[in-house]
Amino acid sequence: MPKLYSVVLSLVFFSHALSAQTIIADGKEWLSESSDRDWTWNEIQAVCGSGVCNGTLPGGFLGGEVDVSGYTWASLKELNSLVNSYIGSDILGPGLDRYEIHDSFWAPAFIADFGLTGLDAYTYWASGTTRDKPDSDQRITFNVYDTIPADNRTSSKDWVESQLRDTAGSPTTGGWFWRPLDQPVPEDDSFTVRLEEPIDGDVHTGIGLVRGWAVANDKITKVEIFIDGSFAFEVPFGGARPDVEKIFPDVQNSGRSGFAMAYGFSNLEPGSHTFTARIQTAGGKVREAASRFEVDTFHKPYIEPSDGVDTTYAHAELSGDEITLREVEIDGRYYDMKIKWRPFSQGFEIIEIR
Repeated sequence: MPKLYSVVLSLVFFSHALSAQTIIADGKEWLSESSDRDWTWNEIQAVCGSGVCNGTLPGGFLGGEVDVSGYTWASLKELNSLVNSYIGSDILGPGLDRYEIHDSFWAPAFIADFGLTGLDAYTYWASGTTRDKPDSDQRITFNVYDTIPADNRTSSKDWVESQLRDTAGSPTTGGWFWRPLDQPVPEDDSFTVRLEEPIDGDVHTGIGLVRGWAVANDKITKVEIFIDGSFAFEVPFGGARPDVEKIFPDVQNSGRSGFAMAYGFSNLEPGSHTFTARIQTAGGKVREAASRFEVDTFHKPYIEPSDGVDTTYAHAELSGDEITLREVEIDGRYYDMKIKWRPFSQGFEIIEIR
C-alpha cells in the first residue's frame, strides 16, 4: 500500500451539530462529524495550530459555531488507529494506506457511530481533515466508503483510503478531534460473551468449530482465541445471530454478534485443553469466556481420502443419542469409536476413540 503523510477521513455521517455528540473509541473521546461543515485545512490550523485547539470554528448552513477548545486535532496515525479499532486488527498505517473489502461489518458500524458527511445514489462516506501536512502546499484526506449493492452488484463494497491533496484546494467537510477521557468508561452491564464450541466438559476430535457470540454497548473490535493460556489466532466477528438479538433487543448490532471459524482439534495432543475467547471493545474493555474439554485422536491428525475407511466387518451398538461402532478399519488400523448427537452442530460427532 502507498504511504502518505496527512489525512482527511471520509465516512458516512448524519447531520448534527459537531458539539452534540461524542464517541468513545480506541481509548479516546472523539467529537462526532457533521454534514454541514466546510472547513479548509487553514481554517482549522488557525484554531488548532499547536495540535490542541483553542477557539471556535464557523458553523455551516445550520448556523452557530463549533467550540473545539480542549480537543486535539487528530493526526493520520491516530485516525489509522481509530479505524483499525473498528476493523479489529492493525491493517492501516502508519502512513497513508488503502484497504478494501466486500460486505464488512466495520464500515457501517463506523459510519453509524460518527455520522454522515456525504452520499450519492449508492455510496455513503465520511470526511474530516487531519493536522498532518507534508509541505506548505499539501494536505491529506482519509476516506471511508460504504457502497451498497445495486444494479449488477450482489454485495457491498467498503474501503478506506488516505489521499494527498493541495492545501489550496476545495474545502473538506469537517475535521477530526479527540480529547482524553475525563473519567473511566462506565461499566457496560450488557457486555456478555459466550463460547459455545468447543463445548465445555465435552470431547472433540477431527475438524470442528470455534464459535460463540458477544454483545456490548461499545463496539466490539477484536475476538482472540487463547489455547492453554497462549495466544493462537483471531476469529472473524459479525456473524448473524437473530437468537441473540431476541435476548438483547436494546443492544446495538446484537443481531450481528456471532464469531466462528473452523479448527482442527486433532492437531492438539490427546488430553485436556482450554480455549479462552477474549473479546475487546473500541473503548478498551475486555471480557473472556473459557471452555475446558478433552481431545481424542486417531493415529494421525488428518485421515486422507486415500487412507480408506472400511466398516465391512464393523458392528454398531445403539443407546439413546449415542452410537458405538466397533472394529472400524481406518488406514489399516482398527478402532472402536463412539459418536453422539450434538444439538449445537445438529449432527453426530465422534466423542471417543479407542
